[in-house]
Amino acid sequence: MMLFVDRRTMPRYAAAPGIVPRRSNQLEPAVRTLVTARPLPALAVAAVALAGLALAWAGAAALVARLDPPNSDFFKLWLAARMILEGGDPYRAADWLAGHARYGATWLPEDTSLYPLPLALLLAPLGLLAVAPAFTAWVVISLLLSLAATWLTLTSSPRPRWAPYLLPFLAGLLLYRPLLVTLWSGQMSALLLFALALALWCWERGRWWQGGAALALFALKPSLGGPLIAALALWLLLGRRWAALAGLAGGAVGLLLLGALRSPLWPIDFLAIGGERLGERLGSTPNVWGLAFLALGGAPGDTLRLGLLLAGLLLAACAATLWHRLPALSPRAAVAWAAPLALLITPYTYAYDQLILLVPALALALALAERGAPFLAVALAPLGLSAVALLCSIPADTIGHDILSVGVPLAMLAAAAAPKSDRPASPPAGQGHHAERAI
Repeated sequence: MMLFVDRRTMPRYAAAPGIVPRRSNQLEPAVRTLVTARPLPALAVAAVALAGLALAWAGAAALVARLDPPNSDFFKLWLAARMILEGGDPYRAADWLAGHARYGATWLPEDTSLYPLPLALLLAPLGLLAVAPAFTAWVVISLLLSLAATWLTLTSSPRPRWAPYLLPFLAGLLLYRPLLVTLWSGQMSALLLFALALALWCWERGRWWQGGAALALFALKPSLGGPLIAALALWLLLGRRWAALAGLAGGAVGLLLLGALRSPLWPIDFLAIGGERLGERLGSTPNVWGLAFLALGGAPGDTLRLGLLLAGLLLAACAATLWHRLPALSPRAAVAWAAPLALLITPYTYAYDQLILLVPALALALALAERGAPFLAVALAPLGLSAVALLCSIPADTIGHDILSVGVPLAMLAAAAAPKSDRPASPPAGQGHHAERAI
């Protein structure tokens, strides 16, 4: 059996006579006691939440004080939002360069904004602040979104068994390199992580329309969102989940209309700019294009051809493995395949984009828990992903690039496809196994 099962198609049955129940792990009761004690009064919960928020703000402020906000990734998000408030055009080179000069930014990797216009409108409240306090607020928001995504993923299962593993799961989150890079650089990966976790949570509860609308938020980063949306939309289409597709379409239209409030022709401007930048970044990032770049020594034409071949082979392998049972996959199984696949085949991606892999990593851990895996195997699954991310990043300073971080989505894809040796209890006489084999 494999790691993920569509629980809605699995019959309920008792253990057959003679089957010895799994011996309880000695660590599990102790950890469960820590997280299932009597609930605190509401006032105490509020006090703890406020104290945690104050601590997060202090830590974020200390981090930003050590950085140079005008010369950070976050500045590009903030400047686009600020220009919306000031009546500028993020897609006009003169306005973009003047904004950098006005706020003391000297790092100019591009001469216009590279993000969809709706993102600038959504972040407009941050544009009301100066860049340093806005950066601080964004770090806190990103951390809260990451914690919320963890909670949504853990509570997405109808038979949750996450409580004993909460502390090691949080450790896996806080030690995960893509999260640290996201907070340090001020990127938007935490928003995408939250969108994926929210979509999974909705789909696992049968709220297909709402989950599709949450998935549409990935359109705010088309380089990653395009492949991910395409993969999950194919699963939704083959499974005839029309409500989810309607929610996805509705969310996409909503984002288009939001941008149209500022500039009706913004998609044309954005596509023109994105097309120009695509060739500049191809082959320098941790995906199959980066592997092609390493194999061929950086020849642009050869990198493109070999990258296309590698992407095609990867897609063919996934199609051969999944096609006959793709419509019946559970939501978390579909996400576990789609997230690493999108990171591998997208034209360009960076380490912080791998933050979305926390969702399938936690889903994998929950699947192991539901199958009665040992406590340590479940608790250390997210920490294992953190360890892989750290190990893959070690050579980066020496070799001058981060292409070897491709090992992180490759490891997650392998984990999604890995067979499971143990078997569930036998069904009662006369009943067969009708559950879809999972990934």
